Amino acid sequence: MTLTKKQVIFDKTGSPAFNSDRAVKKSFSFNTGAFDEGYLLFEYQGRPNVWSGMFMTELDFYEGSNDRLWQPSPEDQNYLVEQAQATFEKTVEGLTTQLTKLETKTGPSGELEQRMLTYSEKAAVDAVKATRQILEQGYVAKSQYTEDVAGITRRFDEIVQAGENLLKNSGNPQNVEGWGYYDPGVTPIVTVSTNPLYYNGSRKLFKIENASDTTKAAASQRFNIKRNTTYIISFDAIGSDNLKNTTFYFLARKKGETANFSKVFTLADKIAIPQDRITRYYFTVNSEEYDEAFLRFDNTGSSNGQPASLYFGDIDVYEGSIKRAYQPPTDDGSSVIEAKLAEFKQGIDGQFTTFSTEFGMKLSSQNSVLNDKLDDFKDSINGRFANYQRTVDGQVATIISQFDGVLKKTDINITDGQISFGTGKTINGRTISSLLVQEPEAIALIAKMIKVKGDMVVDGSITSRHLASQSVRTGHMEAGSVTTQIFG
Repeated sequence: MTLTKKQVIFDKTGSPAFNSDRAVKKSFSFNTGAFDEGYLLFEYQGRPNVWSGMFMTELDFYEGSNDRLWQPSPEDQNYLVEQAQATFEKTVEGLTTQLTKLETKTGPSGELEQRMLTYSEKAAVDAVKATRQILEQGYVAKSQYTEDVAGITRRFDEIVQAGENLLKNSGNPQNVEGWGYYDPGVTPIVTVSTNPLYYNGSRKLFKIENASDTTKAAASQRFNIKRNTTYIISFDAIGSDNLKNTTFYFLARKKGETANFSKVFTLADKIAIPQDRITRYYFTVNSEEYDEAFLRFDNTGSSNGQPASLYFGDIDVYEGSIKRAYQPPTDDGSSVIEAKLAEFKQGIDGQFTTFSTEFGMKLSSQNSVLNDKLDDFKDSINGRFANYQRTVDGQVATIISQFDGVLKKTDINITDGQISFGTGKTINGRTISSLLVQEPEAIALIAKMIKVKGDMVVDGSITSRHLASQSVRTGHMEAGSVTTQIFG
């Protein structure tokens, strides 16, 4: 953009230019003159060799002469909504990731340990805490958003006090729905178009084109009005250079009347419309004793036989007497902001419902997995103990069986009164007493034969009536007689 004129709206020298210890609000008003585009330029000169700076916030640029609190632009309002929604989506995504991690740690391949029970309890508690914190953060963002749009709420309150726009499809039209010649629904002469002087062609207007010298008119749809009430009708308009002039009407009738209108309120009669700029018109009417009305825009013809165009848009019909900038009608979606708020609320509620359902399913799934694993662990321990018990019982049975086999092989039978051997001998109290006889100075061992295998050492003398020996070795022998075998 090439700068053609610079208009100074504030100039201050000295130090400080503003308060240096607190923020202050500054408001300036000026007239745009004959210009169509512009921008704000802030120039600041600091002190030499010393740090200095200027901070600005909540800049508000609007049409009008009344001071007001700062209001965000539609783009900023959309941004606030989108940021809040993005924050919640990120929160849900993060919690989903945490659930996935929990699922991985306790998945089918997890290790079965006794600590799983402790882990499951801790994980459940941590998950609940994390969920509460995340949800609190998500709704803190939503509460913060509500605070951020307090200015918007104030703006809505102001609009309600001034009255809502009664005319549907009245600004930035995408079609000509509701517009016709007197009766809505009749094929309209009006079309949708753009003009380079109107928001650089980015916002649409209605257009009536007329190459004749007779009038061509376009009528809006009907809207209900209150009796004996003041209304303001405002709209933007621009004409082509060959447009002769235009007339604007507010046409009313009483409830139950069948005629298109019974009362004519002429807002402007055969006026010239500027062709080099957009002009916003304001008209005030009293509804008197009428209940319904509609607007009519007349293109009275061309001055040179070539198509002459009448552009008009951002039409506002509302109860009150205070001028205001264009406001979209409630039935068109209330406003971009209300639509965005509704969309945001729907998105939050939907995502929260989805999250709650998903989290419940995840938590239920985790509990199921943990319970299954604990059951498997318990079954495994019981199975192992049962196997061990069966093994021990088997070993004991085997030992007993083997011991039983040895006893059976030696034919030893032990009872309370005696011990019986397979040789037919029995040892009990009686047999033992018959074998050993206690004498005053000796114990007599009574047996037909006593066998001693190995050496026998007797510390004393051996007295015997007969002694048979293969060889006798002695240092001294005393005998009555000795009979020997003689070898020759």
